[in-house]
Amino acid sequence: MSCYLARQELSACPGEEQWGIREAQIRQLRPGQMSVIVVKGPGYSADDEAALGREAARFVGNEIEFEIEYAEGLPRTSAGKLRFVVSSVGGAQNAASDPEEADA
Repeated sequence: MSCYLARQELSACPGEEQWGIREAQIRQLRPGQMSVIVVKGPGYSADDEAALGREAARFVGNEIEFEIEYAEGLPRTSAGKLRFVVSSVGGAQNAASDPEEADA
């Protein structure tokens, strides 16, 4: 997955911080709800959280309820990759957004 696409999905690319975010993952476990899991970078602030919230609202509109959660780190696949999007909606349980993951 390209860094450009990852940014559109509210994620920072490895080694690159956006809005003070070291890395992030979108999780959708139920229709109509999603979480953005954030690993804070050293400069993360309330302004960064507000910017992320605005961008998420712009991205998903009013149709999906979302929340921002925080973690110390995000799990990697057995191949060592970070899944930018994890969804169990519509039978896509733990589907990777990275097509290379299918090959790992």
